[in-house]
Amino acid sequence: MFKKYMSPWVACLALSVIPVAAVAEAEPIRIGAMTSTSGSAPISESVDGLKAYIEQVNHAGGIQGRKIQLQWVDDGGDPARARELAKRLVENDKVVAMIGGASVVECAANAEYYQKNGIVAIPGTGVEDACFNSPAIAPVNSGPYVALGSGLKFASEILGNQRICAVQLAIPGMENGFRERVEAWSKSTGKKLQGAPIPYNPAEPETVVLQELEGRACDAVVFVGLEKASLSILGNPVKNSLKAMDWVFMTPAYTAGVARLDSKGWKGVYAMSEFMPWTSADLAVRDWKEQLGLKKVPLSSFSQGGYVAGQVFVEVLRRIKGEISRDSVRKQFLLAERIENPMLGSPFAFGTANRHNPNRQTIPVKLQEKAWRVAHFNWIAVD
Repeated sequence: MFKKYMSPWVACLALSVIPVAAVAEAEPIRIGAMTSTSGSAPISESVDGLKAYIEQVNHAGGIQGRKIQLQWVDDGGDPARARELAKRLVENDKVVAMIGGASVVECAANAEYYQKNGIVAIPGTGVEDACFNSPAIAPVNSGPYVALGSGLKFASEILGNQRICAVQLAIPGMENGFRERVEAWSKSTGKKLQGAPIPYNPAEPETVVLQELEGRACDAVVFVGLEKASLSILGNPVKNSLKAMDWVFMTPAYTAGVARLDSKGWKGVYAMSEFMPWTSADLAVRDWKEQLGLKKVPLSSFSQGGYVAGQVFVEVLRRIKGEISRDSVRKQFLLAERIENPMLGSPFAFGTANRHNPNRQTIPVKLQEKAWRVAHFNWIAVD
């Protein structure tokens, strides 16, 4: 069952508030965030969620008398630009950490650079394999690979489907993670997919994917794609044979925009939430929704990711005794073995591991009567 809520940010701020006049005189704590706001696979809402949380912290007085200053950049999905922007943030802007970003190229482009320069990166939305295979990077989201594994588990073990198809993003740097997760699912269940996973390029129409699915006689399809693909598939007429499948989308589909579509006539339309479902009445979720509502930020797992990344970062800052610097931030993250957060199914951890994927649980939600409703009241864990 869901965990009870005790707001970590309220406790954090209560220990760090000081007179506003003193805050105004102090040097800000600079952090960077890199997004792929433009390009073929745009992701922008994570940094919006981060901004909303930082404004709360700054309004309450900051940390150790210092406000947090966010420097965010758009890499456009271009690795060369991602490397250039990272160097500018680290060497010119002197950021102490990279927090709450959501990029499709940043991790592979900059993991080695971050490690070499003592930079900790806590993406709100980790995407590539490299985001989950670096000692310097620890996303707060479970990511497309864990979500794929939990989606396969949900479709086969909980919904009881036998013939399962998978559609995966055809973005460079993601192939190994998808293959490993499908192999792990097959090994644990003894089941195999109906043919190889179908590659999906976000820049191309979904019709090719639909045509291939139609010939595979699937009971269910686990679809790893962006919100745009979900809107296109569910919002346009498709053949009844495709509607007769259970559709298990990943967290990008779990949005208010997709919820406005009519799922009537479909066997089942689901999405895997990587955080506490935002339709929940839990106090942590209500606080997040209120803050994002004030900023008119769309409700989605992406904006949840940026918000949670900000919470994790502030909790680490609160633990620092003495000056807050790049070095002290890195050292405190190396000590961070367990940070509880009510919007995560498992505690956040960083520590000294060579790779990080602390969030390994998701919750499925179902589209019913133009609203998302929790479809399974326990977190689905993937080892």
